[in-house]
Amino acid sequence: MTNTQKLRRGRLRLHIQVADILRDKIIGGEFSTSTPLPTETELMRDFGVSRTVVRQAMQSIETLGLVRRIAGKGTFVRDSSQYPFEGWSINSAADLVRYGTQTKLEILDRLEVPAPREVADALTIEPNTLVSKIRAVRSSGQGRFAYQINYALLDIGRRVAAQPIISSMLLAYQEHGLVELLHLRQAISAVAADNHVAKILEVSEGDPLLQFEWSMIATNGCPATFSHVFFRSDRYRHVTKLLPGAG
Repeated sequence: MTNTQKLRRGRLRLHIQVADILRDKIIGGEFSTSTPLPTETELMRDFGVSRTVVRQAMQSIETLGLVRRIAGKGTFVRDSSQYPFEGWSINSAADLVRYGTQTKLEILDRLEVPAPREVADALTIEPNTLVSKIRAVRSSGQGRFAYQINYALLDIGRRVAAQPIISSMLLAYQEHGLVELLHLRQAISAVAADNHVAKILEVSEGDPLLQFEWSMIATNGCPATFSHVFFRSDRYRHVTKLLPGAG
C-alpha cells in the first residue's frame, strides 16, 4: 500500500488526510476484520509521514469507531454487522459516523438565513446573524426515517455546502478540517409531527416523533453547529448502554 502521492502538502493536515484514506479503505472493505492493519512503521513508510502523524490518524479512526486495538495483536477493523440499523445507539461521535455511513442522506436545500433566536442562543451569536442552513432527509432500507435541519457558523457552512456529496454532516465538518471536535451535546424529546415534517417523513400529522438536538462543540469550547433531527418512531429505535460506575 503506497499512498504518499495522495497526500497534499500544505493543504489539509497530514493526519486528517491519512485518516481519510484509511477510513475510505475500511468502509470500502479493503481491510479484513481478521487481519491486523499495517503497523505504525509500515504506515509511516507507505504514507511518507512521521510516527506522530500516523498515531494521530489511527486515534482519529479509532474515535470514529472503525477499528479496535487488541493488546499484543494489533489494530483490527470492526465488523460493521455489529451495528444493525434496527438498534442504533447514538451516544458518541463514533455512533453518529456509523449511522451516517450505513444510511443514505438526501440534501433538500442549502441556504444562508438569519439565525432564529433558538439557533443564535445555541451558537452563542447575535439573533439574525447570517448562518448556513442545510435541510436533509435520511433513509434506510425501510424508507425515510429522519428529517434533519443543520445550522452552522457561516464560514463552516459555506465550505460544507460546497461539497457535492455528503454522507454524514459530522464527517463533512471533520474531514475538511473545519471543526476540531471537543464533544457533542445531545438532547432528546418526544414531539408530534406537524404538517410540514409529516409530509417529508410520510407519516400522519400528529404522529409521535423523536426529536434530537445536537450541538457540536469545538476544542476552543465554542459551539460550531446546531441540528434538529426528527425520527419516525416506527423506523428508529434508540438504544443506550448503561455502564456500572461508582455509586
